[in-house]
Amino acid sequence: MIKKIKKIIVRIFFGDDYLSDILFLIFIFIVYFIIQLVYPPLFSVIVSPSMEHHNFNFQKYEQYNITQQEFFQFPYPNGLYVGDIIIILPIDTQYLKPGDVILYTGTSLYKGVYIFHRIVGYNNSNFIIMGDNNPGPIIFEGENNMNPNRIIGIGILRIPLLGYIKLLI
Repeated sequence: MIKKIKKIIVRIFFGDDYLSDILFLIFIFIVYFIIQLVYPPLFSVIVSPSMEHHNFNFQKYEQYNITQQEFFQFPYPNGLYVGDIIIILPIDTQYLKPGDVILYTGTSLYKGVYIFHRIVGYNNSNFIIMGDNNPGPIIFEGENNMNPNRIIGIGILRIPLLGYIKLLI
């Protein structure tokens, strides 16, 4: 039985015919759907331009005591763009710091929607966050006083443009 399973696995990953290609695609879809069941935000897609850096204005960060040199040491200093996939991992919020790009769940206008923005400071035990392309925190979403319980995870890896596949589907 183990030899048969090994033979199938070798064919899926190393076969050179159309059937092995089809089996590999089926394998990828199965893995993707398992991930969607276990931890849906793992492969999150940027769908709005709030983190894009077209005509980027750094000055808004100065009010949070973030220098331009510090900003360019942050993750994703050149922004995130519509269609990018971001790998999200859950994190204990005590380890988050200014500059981290987080995924949080919207409440009012964006209820149930995942939103990517950057931590820019603290408000007591809460966070201040905003999109790089926004003029400031979105007040009605509580970005000026973000409860850590709303944070889903931290962005650890950007895969450019691959998210357009998910957006088109």
